[in-house]
Amino acid sequence: ALDLKRKAELLPYIARLPEQFGIPVLYVSHAVEEVAQLANEVLVLSAGRVTARGEVHDVLERPESEAVSGHFEAGVLLDGCVSGHLPQFGLSRVTVADQELRLPLLDQPAGSQVRLRVRARDVAIARQRVGEVSIRNQLRCRVLEMRDEAPGPYAEVLLGLDGAHLRARITREAVHVLGLRVGDEVYALVKSVSFDRRALR
Repeated sequence: ALDLKRKAELLPYIARLPEQFGIPVLYVSHAVEEVAQLANEVLVLSAGRVTARGEVHDVLERPESEAVSGHFEAGVLLDGCVSGHLPQFGLSRVTVADQELRLPLLDQPAGSQVRLRVRARDVAIARQRVGEVSIRNQLRCRVLEMRDEAPGPYAEVLLGLDGAHLRARITREAVHVLGLRVGDEVYALVKSVSFDRRALR
């Protein structure tokens, strides 16, 4: 029940407790950004029943995890390594699955491991790499699954990224126009500002 600034100051201390004292920590939260930052394993409860359980990366990318994140905040976690900084542009370079991302400048040195949360609503899909566009992060992926949300306008697309995953929420019309099929190679376009800094660790 702390304000966001105080909570942000305390969460790193909680994150260090298991390693410092050699004990497990059970953390209860409705805030997916806290779960993404702190947890290694997650147990999702809905109406008093367990709806998902497992590694945090696996659980948060499943559709049933929206009981925690909410439909609008659904997404995935990516593990990356800081490969360098571009201070003149206020950016850092982070390597994820042998591909490079740019995101707002981090205070971690090169070589640091980071966890990123990317929302499905912040991922667009293109058939090929797009030139002369402001979106700098264009990741080569493969379509693994598609879930049609008819009669609504959206579809959920699960993308494979060399062992990691991304989720994209795009319109069903876009799926039709692009002719997307499971197995297709595509590019995921992610704005650098859409990475959730609260999930960095």
